[in-house]
Amino acid sequence: MAGGHLGAAIGTASGQAERLDRDTAEHTPDSLSVYGLLVLRGAIPVNQYDKRDKRGTAHELLGEAVEAGSDSA
Repeated sequence: MAGGHLGAAIGTASGQAERLDRDTAEHTPDSLSVYGLLVLRGAIPVNQYDKRDKRGTAHELLGEAVEAGSDSA
């Protein structure tokens, strides 16, 4: 992300979050925390990537991170 590779940062964070969600049979507080962190890390470059078209996507990702945090508590 720091090198200006926002698209790669989005793809990496989103892909790893999806993989974790898919490959985890039963989520634990730890897995939900990691999932939430990955989703949150994906939301940051989405917001910077194209503020006009991606704002809704950033809000969706933030909502997923909040939900994962609530589920892990």
